[in-house]
Amino acid sequence: MDKKLNKIWGYIDGAYFREVSRTCEMYSKHEDSARDPQRGYGAADLMNVTGVTDPNKVRNPFMHKMLVSVINFVRLFSELASREAETKETSNLCTQVSQVFNEMGRESVLFKLLQVPSPDVQEAVMSCLKFAQLAELDDEEVQQLLHMLNPAMVESGEQLLGAVLGCLCGFLTKDGEAADKFRTNHTRSVIHRTFAVLAENSARDTFGNPSEEEQKLTLSEQCVDVLRTASYQPLLRRHLRGEVAKDFVRMLKDEETKESWFCRDVPIELTWTGRHLDLLLSCLNTASTVCLRNDMKQAFRVFHRIANVMAGVGDHTDQARSAEARAAEETVMWNEQLMRQQANTLDDHAYEDQLQQQLIFFSFSGIERMVHFLEMPPEDGTQQPAEPEEGTLKKSDRSIAVELQQQAKLYLEGLLSFVESAEANEVARAKSSSKREDPEMVEIEDTEIPKLGSRGEELLRQVYAMEGWQSLRHSGAREDVDVFTKTVRSASVTLSGAPARQAFSSEDGIASLLNDLFGRSQGSHHQSLWVADACPSALPTVPKRLRRTDSFFVPGSNGLVNPSFFVASLLRTIYSALMLPTTESVSGLVNFRLRNPAMQLRLVALLEKCGSYADCHLAAKLMRILALVLRPRPDQSAIAPKENEWQHSISLVIAAGLAGRVLELLSPLTRRLGKGFELTATHLILAREAVRLVKAVAAAVGKLQFSRNLSVQKEALEAMTLALVPMPTVKEIVMLLLYDMQARAYPRAFWVLRSADWPRISLATSSINWRLEQLVESGADVKDAAILQA
Repeated sequence: MDKKLNKIWGYIDGAYFREVSRTCEMYSKHEDSARDPQRGYGAADLMNVTGVTDPNKVRNPFMHKMLVSVINFVRLFSELASREAETKETSNLCTQVSQVFNEMGRESVLFKLLQVPSPDVQEAVMSCLKFAQLAELDDEEVQQLLHMLNPAMVESGEQLLGAVLGCLCGFLTKDGEAADKFRTNHTRSVIHRTFAVLAENSARDTFGNPSEEEQKLTLSEQCVDVLRTASYQPLLRRHLRGEVAKDFVRMLKDEETKESWFCRDVPIELTWTGRHLDLLLSCLNTASTVCLRNDMKQAFRVFHRIANVMAGVGDHTDQARSAEARAAEETVMWNEQLMRQQANTLDDHAYEDQLQQQLIFFSFSGIERMVHFLEMPPEDGTQQPAEPEEGTLKKSDRSIAVELQQQAKLYLEGLLSFVESAEANEVARAKSSSKREDPEMVEIEDTEIPKLGSRGEELLRQVYAMEGWQSLRHSGAREDVDVFTKTVRSASVTLSGAPARQAFSSEDGIASLLNDLFGRSQGSHHQSLWVADACPSALPTVPKRLRRTDSFFVPGSNGLVNPSFFVASLLRTIYSALMLPTTESVSGLVNFRLRNPAMQLRLVALLEKCGSYADCHLAAKLMRILALVLRPRPDQSAIAPKENEWQHSISLVIAAGLAGRVLELLSPLTRRLGKGFELTATHLILAREAVRLVKAVAAAVGKLQFSRNLSVQKEALEAMTLALVPMPTVKEIVMLLLYDMQARAYPRAFWVLRSADWPRISLATSSINWRLEQLVESGADVKDAAILQA
């Protein structure tokens, strides 16, 4: 194709441009005169019309149509030339024509035409530039394209900026030597300018203006697409950290305050910049003016991102972007095997970054900051705390947690004083016996003191199946047991220090956690295992705390997020650090933080605030975490009760209280099993984790070393086991065992569990599966015994 014969090029660059502009203007005036003769355009007026050469002044619609047609003609040859290069065709006619256009300065002319104030022309130009070969662009032309990313144009030139961003995003993904050169020389400038445009666009206040909000969201999404494209390439990630992210927190805050709550999400946190946990934790700094609200979706996205980074979840192109879709990921129970598989798919660069991020998270006290953020009251005061009962003081969650620790410590100190008193009695008895009898003639007792504490299963069997439980239930006259009973009762007081007016129910929040535990251990020994139903044919009413909604937004709240999803992300963050630590130091740090009873009680308080144990499987997830934390270290064969200021022992009391409360809530449902009622998958998971936690508590209690005297040690372990795993808890576990047997025996029940796509609860194989005959011997009444034997 000869350049001299290429006349079409003159219509967009050259002598023909002015003439075509003049002709289009004359034709436009002629059309106006034909429609409205009163305009008075005569022949002389039409002859005086002059054309323009500045693209900024081209406002004639006919001129716009002409430019679009010529640009599309040029684009056709660029597209066909690109296909010839990909398929390596022998015929390269289109490539030759495209090369001629390139030699005539095609890209420079197209960049100038971007200044034409017409969306159609700008769209045609950018569609043509998409097929341009990077090898055909010199540095001057690339710089000209980058200079178009001007933050000052966000309100008037959204479409132009979006077109430029789309072109640059395509350049970042192309292959070849020229593309590598572009990424090496210009990626930093592209990312910095993109962040500048995104920050300026985020600062626009478009709240309540649908058209402006849509334009703003479209441009922001195009900016995020460029940043995410760079995030997928390890060599470009270094440009996404550092000074370039200085406005990251403010952009999230602007999205929260300057857009309607129902607008689409701008997931800037899903970029490589958003994997920096220091930056994400800065969004939760309650002392900052740009701190996010703890009841809006922007803060939830930050929580979800922190959990993903801690779990080693990599970024990919098809990952969920909206807050609702990401919230759905928090509604399922954890699958450790799947989590490990996801963590193993990280590339080397991402894995090295995860090592640093986990250490950064704990160096900045990440768990404490996330918990404190959720404990803060909402800014608008929409969620008012419950009014305290008459005669009691209104206290914060932290003060309640401190007093609950003191309450548990009071019980443990009483138990230790009982041990010391028993040891003194044993010493005195030994001295008096040695004086009265010859040591060689002392008769050895025929009762063997078993070695307690080897396994939680053995401990529970001995406590509930041997004579210690029977004597405690029937005699009630032993002095040592009376000491322990008084100790437990002294611990069962209200937080205000006054005697309890009435027993707390499971609906009273964290303040009743230990009172529920001690109440079950004292007043339920003589209750029957099976209670007659008032209406045998009626289905049980599911307790309020066991009802599941999984609704992301609180109904009728105008965008307020259900707090269950925040707590679910927090618990997944903790679980990831426990199960997927990248270094030994991370494992030590997370265990150190979570073995603090104050932190455990704060987590329980957050669970109570959510109002439902079933939403997002919150109670099941928290109990699994506590079961992991209660595990003794491999090198610990025995634990002193006073170790670390009673922390381990207090943790056992807290965990036992939570597990007992959950099983108590399940009690109305288990009574109806086999009468046309079946547990849901959610309730099965909850029951499984409660039994897992009881098993962990029993195993940990067996490690406590109260005394070197075997007799005293046996009595102390019996006393603590009876308090932490009282008879009502054992009864609920037996009911679940019976349900598990029914599920094994009847295919229909088994199919119901399988259809829910959840693993069937395997309570019969747990360490709590002691023989039912032993339970009968330990004190079940005649009616219960007959039913059990049947």
